[in-house]
Amino acid sequence: MQLKAYLSAIPDHRRAQGRMYDLTHLLLFSILAVVSGATS
Repeated sequence: MQLKAYLSAIPDHRRAQGRMYDLTHLLLFSILAVVSGATS
């Protein structure tokens, strides 16, 4: 199964105000940032 499919299965418990971006994309780019060595 693809990583995006796993991430889309995670429930989004944010309020409607905090949903500017899709949770799946937020998690995906956060993982990519950590893997590439981002520190801040």
